[in-house]
Amino acid sequence: MESNMDVSFLELMDDKLLRKNILKWIPTFKDLQNLAKTCRTMNLYIKNDIVRKEMFWYRDEECMNLTCKDRSINGIQTLNADNINILPGINGPVVSRIANNFNGEVVASSNCIFVKMDGHVSYLKREDNEFFKVLVQKMNLNYGIRNNATILDFTGADPYCAYFILYALCYLEHENIRKIKIQIRTLMSDCSGSDNILCDIFKGLPNLCELVVFDNINLSRYDEIIEEKQVLNHVFRGLSKKVNPTFVLTNVYDTYETFDLYSKLFLGFADKYNVRIKFNLISLLPLPRSAKEPDSIYSQTNFLKVKNCVTSITNNIPNSRVFSKVINDVWHFENLEMIILSLRFSDIKKGLQRMNKLGCNNNTPSLKHCKYLKRVGLHFEGYQKKRHDLCVSTFYNNLIFLASLMPSSVKRFDLTCGFELTSDITRIISGYMPNIKLLLTCNVSYKDSDCLCAFKNLEALIFYDCHNIDIPETVEFLAILQGVSKNNNTYRVFDGEILNNYAKKFRKSLRTTRGDYIFFNDIMKWDKYRRIITWSYY
Repeated sequence: MESNMDVSFLELMDDKLLRKNILKWIPTFKDLQNLAKTCRTMNLYIKNDIVRKEMFWYRDEECMNLTCKDRSINGIQTLNADNINILPGINGPVVSRIANNFNGEVVASSNCIFVKMDGHVSYLKREDNEFFKVLVQKMNLNYGIRNNATILDFTGADPYCAYFILYALCYLEHENIRKIKIQIRTLMSDCSGSDNILCDIFKGLPNLCELVVFDNINLSRYDEIIEEKQVLNHVFRGLSKKVNPTFVLTNVYDTYETFDLYSKLFLGFADKYNVRIKFNLISLLPLPRSAKEPDSIYSQTNFLKVKNCVTSITNNIPNSRVFSKVINDVWHFENLEMIILSLRFSDIKKGLQRMNKLGCNNNTPSLKHCKYLKRVGLHFEGYQKKRHDLCVSTFYNNLIFLASLMPSSVKRFDLTCGFELTSDITRIISGYMPNIKLLLTCNVSYKDSDCLCAFKNLEALIFYDCHNIDIPETVEFLAILQGVSKNNNTYRVFDGEILNNYAKKFRKSLRTTRGDYIFFNDIMKWDKYRRIITWSYY
């Protein structure tokens, strides 16, 4: 006599061996997270089990070549749509297929699609809607897992293709894109007679909220952008229709005059259309101090007009004199969110003390009033070439001095090229920046195995190496990363014993196809951890 017996999925999961095999065949941690959310018992099963998975971590690039169909034509040509070929790049389709067919976790760098467009052709009929629709279609922005992308980056495009990008923006359709990056040349495109196309730019991007312009900007281009001011009207008007719209200038300027002119121009449009504007300054500081210095008329008085819009600083510090000037400039930026300093070999504090004795320096201001400052990055350059004892002592002095200037609001600390970190040093750093939640180190050595335990609020650790050190109890996420390979994709083999010790502390882990290792415990925080992974690489 046969008996019918219904067995629920939860009952199957109660069997340890069955559960192990079921969890093995579930490809992603996102799927596991969704399963854990179904009920408390399921969450308990998944939480306590050891789960190891593979991950494909890649840079999602879509390469396009615009060429003339008539190969006998040489040079830059102005062509009709019928005479232009749109060809895919060599590697893009291959990588995309691997990503879409990978049986495991798939993470695109920065959650971004990098669109590269090459071709020395110029397009004659800008009102040919069908051509730009085909161009956008060839980008494959909604193919497979690209539906999850949040950033589009066009900064790698050939300058000759800038105007193709401008008009393509009118036909892009993507539900999840929140940020677009373009070159300044895109805003210099000839838009004469194209108002009907550009009047509703960004309409197919419902969640877009940020437009970033990234480029090297010089004074000679200013007249070009003034000639095409109507483009800025269209762009800012389209951006203003979004929720919390922001326009970001992340540029390298050749002079202070250039920055002054461009900042005034973009501030005017931002005010007109009620769009927030941010300036990310790269190697612009320090400002001229006297009338004898070039561009002095564009120095501090004019600069203070934009001080509330400066949110990010990246600057080289060759010596104490430059540091003194830079930090005095940065002091004005109360809305600063991130500061990255690259420091040459020099004892900054001792240099400032010598300057004080000579009457060349006032007291160095701190940044403790910058309550929005969340990320600090320090990169120590050229120290390895110095005598070891001098190198270590100078590193200690600079690290402590710089930490003493920072506010308690800092939550992420990036340290590149450091030497023999001790518990005493990290305890001092933690005293000045007690709320560090994420620590990233690259080419840093450790003298005391317990030195990271000084960071009482540390939640995430990212190493670009494999260190045999104690992981603080508060840490819930650990990544051991390879970094950028310089030898034809040849990566290091990390110490297996150290990796096994980490694996004992964390019940969930990922191994990437390039040899990175990621450890964590709480499956319910997977979305948070995935965001950390996405933004881990420089």
